[in-house]
Amino acid sequence: MTNKDVDDRPTKDVDDPDAESDGPETSLCTPCRPSHVKIGNDGTVTVSSHCWETAKACTTPNGMARVLLMGLFSLDVLLKSNVKGGVSELDSSAERRQALDPRILQALQAAVVNQFPTAKEADVRKSINSRICELRHQVKRKSVENL
Repeated sequence: MTNKDVDDRPTKDVDDPDAESDGPETSLCTPCRPSHVKIGNDGTVTVSSHCWETAKACTTPNGMARVLLMGLFSLDVLLKSNVKGGVSELDSSAERRQALDPRILQALQAAVVNQFPTAKEADVRKSINSRICELRHQVKRKSVENL
């Protein structure tokens, strides 16, 4: 076991009377996977460990950004948003979009650039907006098919 493995394990507060106990042997001997992983530079943004492992398995920055995007934002938020917010440059009559949370976006971009040092933040933002556009198209197509 490496020091990183030890540091990634969740800790229990032994002074917490409400903390569940697995017994002394299992809590000390069984390595546990954290349910969430901190990403980004400030450590305030978390993503599920499953999403993080899936994102790390991606072979391109675009793929990693798309996986993290889906793990960090709900579908409802994504359908109403884009990276910067504002009106569409292609359709000025379209609904005004909200900007995605900049703190979460920065954490996503930092995670991708840490994994793929040659990735450009502009390309990551572009793949985020592309994924959101695809989601809107999929939802629109499903609603038309259900008519």
